[in-house]
Amino acid sequence: ESLTQVLGRIPLSGGRRGPGKSRIVSFVGPTGVGKTTTLAKLAALSAIQQGRRTALITVDTFRVAAVAQLETYARIMGVPLEVAASSRDLLKAVQKHKDCDVILIDTAGRSPNREDSILELKNILSIPEEIHGCLVLSATTRYRDLQHADERFGALPVKSCIFTKLDETQDPSSMINFLISRGRPVSYFATGQQVPEDIEEASRKKLASLLLSRMRKGTEKPTNEVNVNGSSEWTEKHGSRLQS
Repeated sequence: ESLTQVLGRIPLSGGRRGPGKSRIVSFVGPTGVGKTTTLAKLAALSAIQQGRRTALITVDTFRVAAVAQLETYARIMGVPLEVAASSRDLLKAVQKHKDCDVILIDTAGRSPNREDSILELKNILSIPEEIHGCLVLSATTRYRDLQHADERFGALPVKSCIFTKLDETQDPSSMINFLISRGRPVSYFATGQQVPEDIEEASRKKLASLLLSRMRKGTEKPTNEVNVNGSSEWTEKHGSRLQS
């Protein structure tokens, strides 16, 4: 009952407000969290499994292999790819594929400590089109670093988040604490590198299974107990009930 009560406070980005129902979706976030791979997974689901007309755009002109990586995905899936270096280029690319059902925009990873770099990305994404911004974060990241990234990337039009690397963490409590405390809707969970298999729509059932699996692995107290305030108060009151 305690677990249900706590996880019930996590908003899910489903229905019409989710990225799956939005026409233009951008993927932003720190470096190394898997934005391009996540975009490729959702593009494959959209174009191949759902049969929707899909186009890819990348504004990542910083990394040498970034465009080549996305070109490979686009060629395999048979979808068009555009490269945009400015907001003007981005608008042209969006208008070029205005007949598509879905347009997915890849971006370069930005350090949360570089406010100027994030503002530069904001300027590029500032076009007269509605964009559903997805903040991509890693489940292996510490709670305070997740908070910091959310605060910094909050300068962008972010409407939901996607968590990656769930297969690489043994303690999901930082991610769950973040989702509870920040109130940011979560859209998808990525659980590996396979495209498009290793991604699923976010659900409280998945979060519960991750947390209960962590508890079954041992009776030692995790470093970041799940709670409603980012502290250990909730666990001290309810931890024994969850373990039972």
